[in-house]
Amino acid sequence: MGDTFAERLRKLEDAEQIRQLNLAYRRHLDARDLDAYGRLFADDGEWLGGTGYGQGPAGITAMLTERLARNPAPPGPTSWHLVTESGVDVRGDWATGTVTWALIQRGEGDTPVMRLLGHYDDVYVRERGRWRYRRRIACTDIPYRKLDVPAEWAAGVAGESSAAPDDDVDNRLGRLEDAAQIRRLTQEYRRVLDARDLDAYGRLFADDGEWLGGTGCGQTPAGITAMLNERLPARGPDGPAAWHLVTEPEVSLDGDRATGTVTWTWVGRGDADAPVMRLLGHYDDIYLREHGRWRYQRRIAHTDIPHRPLDLPAAWADGVASGSGAAAGDAQDRLRRLEDLEQIRQLFVEYSRVLDKQDFAAYGALFAADGEFIATPQEGLQQAKGPAAIQALVEAMPGSLLGSAPGDDFHVVVNPLIELDADDPDRARAEVTWLYVVKGEDGLPSPAKLGHYDDQLVREDGRWRFLRREAPTDIG
Repeated sequence: MGDTFAERLRKLEDAEQIRQLNLAYRRHLDARDLDAYGRLFADDGEWLGGTGYGQGPAGITAMLTERLARNPAPPGPTSWHLVTESGVDVRGDWATGTVTWALIQRGEGDTPVMRLLGHYDDVYVRERGRWRYRRRIACTDIPYRKLDVPAEWAAGVAGESSAAPDDDVDNRLGRLEDAAQIRRLTQEYRRVLDARDLDAYGRLFADDGEWLGGTGCGQTPAGITAMLNERLPARGPDGPAAWHLVTEPEVSLDGDRATGTVTWTWVGRGDADAPVMRLLGHYDDIYLREHGRWRYQRRIAHTDIPHRPLDLPAAWADGVASGSGAAAGDAQDRLRRLEDLEQIRQLFVEYSRVLDKQDFAAYGALFAADGEFIATPQEGLQQAKGPAAIQALVEAMPGSLLGSAPGDDFHVVVNPLIELDADDPDRARAEVTWLYVVKGEDGLPSPAKLGHYDDQLVREDGRWRFLRREAPTDIG
């Protein structure tokens, strides 16, 4: 890589800050805190979507205040947005990105229903030391709603890079590592919960960790495991009957402690073996670095649809005390591991993007020279080896396993759990959940299938590629 150490570190910090910007956007939008929402935009920032057009923080706030329906307190007709990992390309003080979003609302029988599915096309700018939206275009894909985008709104950006912060490199690396480890903790929680590995689940909590939710309340790893063993239904002989989809955590770090918020949905098997959203909610978290690893000091599992109020102890304050955690290892090695995680996440984003565009040549190019793709839908085994053969395989899928044309279907990819090989720096493994969404008979987005990817990854010619991607279908 031609960039200096400082430039490489800065790019990772920028990507993390933009990720947190996108999560703050969702939080303020769903809370209808439109003043805070407007402040996420640059001084000359622009927003365009089905609701209208606004420019400048005050102008965007005013436009949405006038046109956007209130989001009443539960149990009213509340709405939530799910947002996926953002694909980001940083160029100095400018960046571009794409984010998939889904609008979930309270439906009949007090169940969550997906109303809209779309994506954001973003241009970001660093303004007064903080990343802001220079332009956000909110595209609705299902049902399709055409936007009149000005011709002069080019996607490309160019810009000079401002000076990188000159504080301690070790602390800067440590903050990025902490965010990555909490992201991994979130995915481990989801994985062991769905697998009903409740002993492993309990070990994700600190020695005095606490869990509170609709299932009950537990304290300490053993106590939390015992409470869930008593109250959760056992996993049946046919494997899991439900899965959790979780968003990226919105994290605020403070030494050896941190706070975070995560949106979750619980997806079960419905009629005709189709995935159905049963519950939607969010976690309010306090994290603690204990024995050198991040753990849950407290996790509160709120259910928003259907609304289920929790009786929170009055002593449970949100504040965290600061401390300092020691980061270990050579700075170059630590930076490379963080870069590898970021590049693999971006590979997953690119995979779903080119698949939904039906750009099958670009799809095949995401695989290594001897890469394999294996899918096991009900229609029968689909398997190919090598980029050209994989391209040919997926080119035959439109009209059967894929929509007839781009825009007919979309893949929502969440829950990335990545494990870098400790012995081989050019290898990794990962597990990712996918939700296949199509246009329903009413024109609204309809989840059709749910499954997961089991991945083996390899660094080839300096870029991460799929060495083997298996795509089992779990529902549908």
